[in-house]
Parts: sequence; C-alpha cells; structure tokens
Amino acid sequence: MGGYFQTRWIGYFVAVATTLIALLVRLQADALFASATFMPFFMAILLSAGIGGLRPGLVAVGLGALLGDWFLFTPRGSLVLEQEQAIQLALYGGMGLAISLVCQWLHTARHRADTMRADISELQRMEDSLRRLADDLSAADQRKDRFLATLSHELRNPLAPIRNALELMKRSRFDAATLDIARAAMERQLVQMVRLVDDLLDVSRITRDKLDLRREVATLQGVLDSAVEAARPCIDEHGH
Repeated sequence: MGGYFQTRWIGYFVAVATTLIALLVRLQADALFASATFMPFFMAILLSAGIGGLRPGLVAVGLGALLGDWFLFTPRGSLVLEQEQAIQLALYGGMGLAISLVCQWLHTARHRADTMRADISELQRMEDSLRRLADDLSAADQRKDRFLATLSHELRNPLAPIRNALELMKRSRFDAATLDIARAAMERQLVQMVRLVDDLLDVSRITRDKLDLRREVATLQGVLDSAVEAARPCIDEHGH
C-alpha cells in the first residue's frame, strides 16, 4: 500500500514536470506544432498516467489545457476562448481522458495480475506445507503401527508362562517347591509385562519408533531357563 501511494505522488510530480516541459517544447517549436497545438501535452499525459494512473493523468490534462489556453491561444495571457479554440480544447481534453482511462485500466490489470501471482504462490506454499504434513503424519502412523505390532507381540509372550504357572499351581497345591517355582516364574513374567506396559504408555516412544534396551548382567543358565519357561506351554502341548 505504501508503494502504491508513493507511485501516485511520483505520478503527480511527473504530471506537473512533463506538462511544463511540453509547454516549453511547444513554445520553442511553435511552427512545428502549428497544426497540432497540444501534441507535446499528450506525451506528458501518457507518461503521467502510465506512472501514476488516472488521477495524475487528469492533472496533466487539466494543467495542459490551462497552460495551452493561457500561452498558446490568442489573445495570449487570457482565458477567453473562441469557438474553434474551445472545440480544439475539448478534443484535447477528451483524448487526454481516454489516454488516462486506458493507462488506469492497465494499472488495474497489472495489480490484479500481481495479486493473482501472489495468491498462487501462497497457495503453492500451503500445498507444499500440507503435503509435507501429510507425509509426516503417514510416517508417524507407520512408526506407530510398527511399534504397536512389536509391543503386542512382546506382550503375548509372558502370558503363556503365567498361564502355565497357574496350571502348575493348581496341580501341585501342596508341593511347596513346585509352588515356589511357579510363583517365581509368574513374578518374572509380571515384571516383564509391567515394563512393556510402561513402554506402551510412553507416547513419545511411539512417535520416535523406539524401544529402550535395558542392559543387565545375565547368566547363560538364566537365559536358557527363561527361554524354556516361555516355550514350556508349546513344549508340553506337542509332547517335546
């Protein structure tokens, strides 16, 4: 908006300056423009309206008509007009108005074209942002699916040993050693399930598609016992 008003004021300045220059050219080449009294002033109108639009063009038209009447028509130094001079001045004013209107239309068309280009650029930026957002959401959704698939698989693993331990406790109600083994197995699997549930509740890990590995010292016997314990239901079911 500031640039628009700045251009408009420049147009007014150009209107005054070019009209005065046109008057000087007309006075210096009076014989050359004898049959075209206002010819130099049309150039002033075209430049003024081309830079500032309709209003500077009208300023150039009005100022040119006033100066032409005062300095070019006889008697000079007077605003009195004869019929032929009035017709000539009216033709000049009509043509000057037409030139100003055409220039204003070109200004408006150029402004609309600039606005449309800016809107198109903004729409393209928004489309690119939406496309990037959609890609990010799709990637996040895929990470979530992988995370939940991994975690659900890990959550199922402790259930079989717990169920097997419960069955063992039912069959050996009065065997303290067997009950201790079953209870220890259930405690180990329950601790593992609690860790997995904690991972599931940590939403940030889902978005990062990350599972934390908790390192600890383990014996080979403990690893084998845990593996056998997890696979015991399938071992018993198939008679291995």
